[in-house]
Amino acid sequence: MPRVSGRLLLLAFHSMVHHDEVISIVPQFSERVRMFDTQKIDYPIEEGERATLEQVPYLRRLLGAQSPAAAAA
Repeated sequence: MPRVSGRLLLLAFHSMVHHDEVISIVPQFSERVRMFDTQKIDYPIEEGERATLEQVPYLRRLLGAQSPAAAAA
């Protein structure tokens, strides 16, 4: 399988995140997970959940600031 360069991944990331409606949450992994490390399948899911939960307060503030009810108050 061909290896994807970090530069190509960065380009794909930047072409996606210039849209306002896309919120990118990128978990940080402390251990490497390769394509066939199926015994580690829970690890990236748990790290993704952890990264998302860390952003929930910010997202709530962001959504509250943009809601019509918040603007009318």
